[in-house]
Amino acid sequence: MKSGPYKFRFASYIPQIPAWVELFLLHEAWVFFSALLPYSHPRQSILSMSEAYSSRATLWFQYDALFYLHIAHYGYGSHPSAFYPLLPILIWLAHSRWIALLIMQAIFAADVYYLNRFLTTFDLSAGQITLALALFAFNPAAVFYSTLYTEPLMLLLSLLSTLQAQEHKYITAAVTAGLAALSHPTGALLGIMPLVLLIQSFKYHNRQQLWGAVIWGSGIVIALALFVGYSLIFWHTPFGPWLGESGWHSRWVWPWVQYQQVIVIHSADHVYEIILSALSLPYLLGAILLASKWSKSSLPALIYAWAGTLVSLSFYALNTPFHSTLRLLSPYFPLYAGISLANNKVLIRIVIILWGAASLYGAIRFTHQWWWQ
Repeated sequence: MKSGPYKFRFASYIPQIPAWVELFLLHEAWVFFSALLPYSHPRQSILSMSEAYSSRATLWFQYDALFYLHIAHYGYGSHPSAFYPLLPILIWLAHSRWIALLIMQAIFAADVYYLNRFLTTFDLSAGQITLALALFAFNPAAVFYSTLYTEPLMLLLSLLSTLQAQEHKYITAAVTAGLAALSHPTGALLGIMPLVLLIQSFKYHNRQQLWGAVIWGSGIVIALALFVGYSLIFWHTPFGPWLGESGWHSRWVWPWVQYQQVIVIHSADHVYEIILSALSLPYLLGAILLASKWSKSSLPALIYAWAGTLVSLSFYALNTPFHSTLRLLSPYFPLYAGISLANNKVLIRIVIILWGAASLYGAIRFTHQWWWQ
């Protein structure tokens, strides 16, 4: 295999337009046309068991997007829910699911733009930055960044909070971190960054950084306290946001258990599960390569990426290996910087081909009402 720094060449058809803009437009075209390609739909008898509110499903509005639409229009109801409130509030403010969908495209564009800005804070070449952006734009869970799912919203708020903290704008970083915690069940993991910053401030006797870390982290604490308060008042338990997950028969396992299950258990979807497990491996590679390039300033992002990877691999839903793992891994933005550090050209080309094919196949399945990972 060829080794050495991989020089990713992205053919820019309009030189005046930045690469991130073209990658955004390609992603949008990719997901849009996937809905128009001929592909079978599941029978209604299957949908009635696999997709709640399937009668309201169309094109990019499938599965969890239908839950968010329902909550936006009718509220949570009397039972704890696993769905966090920020996206339903956005849909409610939009008054239309199509307007909300357009807003989500703008959010994804902002994801790519701010990811580009974040990547410039690493010691990466222009080619590595473009490679990292391309890997994100066409990751296996790419379709979820063009519909009413919370991953693009969580990613944008996490990126904004991180960049604001890097500029010592800790109050605004606290606000965006709090909103990230209200967007997704794992949004609160962003609190690992101010925690690492707090520990570093003690080690290096940096009082200004200490107070900055406290302010930054307080945004997440306040946001979760508000959600817990809502849960206590309306669901009569402070643990509503977490009890809601029990409805999905989910549990926590060791990070390697899902890989063991794929090897040991030969289910009807065994080949499919093997493919999903293989598609997750570049994220592990990214986490490992990040560790080889860590510095004092990049340590918070490194620990955040590692924590997100471990949590994503440890969440075992519906007793099915890799049921939502790729989607859960996709918002941990430092991982894309890590993958871009790989110096094996053949390996990178394989990842690009496999992830690109998976993103297209996933978009086709999802928009035709089949479950994707």
